[in-house]
Amino acid sequence: MRLLIHGINYAPEFVGIGKYTSEMAEWFAARGHQVRVHTARPYYPQWRVEAPYDSGELDHEMLNAVDVRRSQIYVPANPSGLNRIRHHLSWLAASRGPLVRSAREFAPDLILSIAPSLIGAPAALAAGRAAGVPAVLHVQDFEVGAAGASGLIRSKSLLSMASWVERTLMRRFDYITTISDAMLAKLDQFGVPEDRTALVRNWADVEAIQCAPFKEGAFRAELGITPDQTVLMYAGTLSRKQGLETVLDAARRLRDREDLVFLIYGDGPTKAEFEAAAKDLANVRFGPFQPKDQFSALLAAADIHLLPQIEGAADLVLPSKLTGMLASGRPVIATTPEDSGLAHEVGECGAVVPPGDPQALSEAIMALADDFDAIERFGRKARERALAVWRQDAILQELEARLAQWSRAAPLSRLQGKDVAA
Repeated sequence: MRLLIHGINYAPEFVGIGKYTSEMAEWFAARGHQVRVHTARPYYPQWRVEAPYDSGELDHEMLNAVDVRRSQIYVPANPSGLNRIRHHLSWLAASRGPLVRSAREFAPDLILSIAPSLIGAPAALAAGRAAGVPAVLHVQDFEVGAAGASGLIRSKSLLSMASWVERTLMRRFDYITTISDAMLAKLDQFGVPEDRTALVRNWADVEAIQCAPFKEGAFRAELGITPDQTVLMYAGTLSRKQGLETVLDAARRLRDREDLVFLIYGDGPTKAEFEAAAKDLANVRFGPFQPKDQFSALLAAADIHLLPQIEGAADLVLPSKLTGMLASGRPVIATTPEDSGLAHEVGECGAVVPPGDPQALSEAIMALADDFDAIERFGRKARERALAVWRQDAILQELEARLAQWSRAAPLSRLQGKDVAA
């Protein structure tokens, strides 16, 4: 196949959506497919473009057999709600022309657009029309609902309008994939026919992320953490979307438990705020994102992984960091409603508590930390689930077959003759 991918995040970004888009593209290229990617200059999660990409010299490069083409877009230092809208609009404006030109000259078998950013999705619709091929949308999260839940967008009228735009755009795509059963159900609520949707999970590199013994490892030794201490870890982006305030509140309630150590590793727009909020907590330590070759060792330093989620975000997103947590063979405590998709994914691999409830989280932490047999049992279940459900090759082979099938189908007739780029 000739695959044209459109997504705002890509390597060398190694967290969040960029990680999965780049791994997908490289996997297809390694299988002999011709892959071209249109993306932005890398900026996430630090929200700034750094050398060597800030000069523009690498706006066209080959990365692991993938033809990568980058656009310069607006990257706000303060990614507030309004600034994020400007950011995504600049992505649409910058990428539309190059993507349509690529669609004509590259002659792809289909266009694959990644959401977020859904605001940029009309560029993919225009490119699909220009090339006369199907346009496929892959939904990593429902960003409008998540923006409302996190408080990035507070205006009810703006949220209502954005929700209408979201539903309308999604119904215009020939096919849509998304990462969880609960999110598939959301597409059904949006009026997207079931025969035009498919489940494509995110994945874990179960070979690279090893299930190491508990209470050991270089990270623990370097930090002076002893075998009789229990490590609670959050490793990921630091922003309001994650609900880390609940973790810090739980750590404050457990500050007298000298056997409990909270490690928060990552970067993001609110890191300085979280560090300031925890400055009086001796049981909380912060660290930066680790390079890819150290990620498995970092995850293995945990005894229990913490996966907070803000209230109201259930089934709008499925945190991508869950796959690595499970692959590391460690239990997970997630803050999410009991009937949510995330709760289903955690299953027998840990525990779930209500979002925004630090008392419930601290009680769940104490119960599990005081029962090492349960930690080991949940950890085994986590690794087993990762091997059974989250294997990269199995997931991408299924996607490959699905895209090959869709690429042979004509684009939806209802798109023909319509100005889908509007």
